[in-house]
Amino acid sequence: MRTEKVNFYSEGIKLAGVLYLPDSEKDKPFAGIVQGPGFLGLKDAKHYIMMFEKLCAAGYACLCFDYRGWGDSEGNERGWVMPKWQAEDIRNAITFMQTRAEIDPDRHLWLRRHRWRQRRVCLGDRSTSQVLRQLSGRQQWT
Repeated sequence: MRTEKVNFYSEGIKLAGVLYLPDSEKDKPFAGIVQGPGFLGLKDAKHYIMMFEKLCAAGYACLCFDYRGWGDSEGNERGWVMPKWQAEDIRNAITFMQTRAEIDPDRHLWLRRHRWRQRRVCLGDRSTSQVLRQLSGRQQWT
């Protein structure tokens, strides 16, 4: 797995992320996964790394980022949990992934943990192909 520190903008605010890419170029362009960290999570939390290793081994590219005001991302309101802002950040992360040459813009997933964010993102962005929901250790497609 290769990593690249990246930045993109959400509503004019610079967000920091890490793009995880498969070692092999075989399946390029890769299907992309955007991971919006859970409550109070940050992009470089250790528990995400094992998941990204497995997903990259299966041929997926993964983007994990800090929401505005959290971690290495900019934003004047530090540490605020604002569902509307986080939904905008997720939509802009998906758009960022679609601009990358190594990512297939028609094959992307959004990995999420909170139902309220799912509704906000899906209602506001019809381009989301699939939403993979993680709740209490189980996964299901919605």
